[in-house]
Amino acid sequence: MPLTEHPEEERYYIPTTKGCFACGTENECGMQLRAYRWNRDMRYYCDTTLKSHLRGMSKTAHGGIVATLLDEVVGVAASQSSDKKCVTVELNVKFKKPVFIENPIRIEAWADDIGDKIVSASGRIITPDGTELATASGKFFALDVEKAKAFLNLKGMENSEKLRS
Repeated sequence: MPLTEHPEEERYYIPTTKGCFACGTENECGMQLRAYRWNRDMRYYCDTTLKSHLRGMSKTAHGGIVATLLDEVVGVAASQSSDKKCVTVELNVKFKKPVFIENPIRIEAWADDIGDKIVSASGRIITPDGTELATASGKFFALDVEKAKAFLNLKGMENSEKLRS
């Protein structure tokens, strides 16, 4: 099944950091992913095309890169859905088909269960025709505001709204 188009005006882009390998806007060696929530559902997405420096063997992405893609967007789903900054405590990835470099892909993720301390979330990587390449499920620890400030080395953050991924 082909991907649903998500018009730009229906996307809410998730704030990013500067130095993160996955989403950092100023990390020249990173992936500079831009996750967003589509206004019509409670899922989080990232549309990207991997560059050649992220490859493993031949023309495919390194498995660690595939896991990073899923960790980033599934983690965004956990953080945004719980309204807290979440950190990964467990991530299970199933590699189903090769993720080819220089081919467009979509990562999509959603929260499965939101607890006080642990958020369970899942996601997948698909091609434009809807072929599933990899899936992941994970558990994420929801940091309270003070722990998030210390962990992220943030100063002057007043509420969890500013701590979103």
